Amino acid sequence: MADKRRLRFASIDGLDRSDLPLAAEVWLDETTRQSWISRDAIKLSVLFMRYITEPQDECLAIGRVERICQLDRDQVFETLRQMQLYGAVEAYTCHRDELHVSLNLTLLQRLRVLETRQRFIEQLTRAQHDRPLPARWKTNRWRPARSRTLMDAGDNVEQSG
Repeated sequence: MADKRRLRFASIDGLDRSDLPLAAEVWLDETTRQSWISRDAIKLSVLFMRYITEPQDECLAIGRVERICQLDRDQVFETLRQMQLYGAVEAYTCHRDELHVSLNLTLLQRLRVLETRQRFIEQLTRAQHDRPLPARWKTNRWRPARSRTLMDAGDNVEQSG
């Protein structure tokens, strides 16, 4: 892992850089559903997902990982070995007290990211009715929707009926 990034996916073939937060959520969801998952592995997985969505260099300093996850150094490495054994982590190293991790995003997980992004675009288009989708959203990038409250949705149904 000669890459200078502290946390990355081993392969993101077919995904854009803008898909990484969604990919992290899919990876976390799939990982936490596994029968082998431990509390320590869940703590590390959530930390990794947060790092991907909002990278902060100091977040993966081994001392900070220990404090955030309330694990000692040996527990962190034992959990990473377990995650590597079961395929959630491709590889990991600790160099100069900085943790570097390569997560394994499987082909099915990448497909789930693409399907979710496509469904989101379809739902957004349907919700926009006749309003055209802004040009910046017509790309393959995944964007979160502007949420509407249930009260707003209920008002529209009552008015149209």
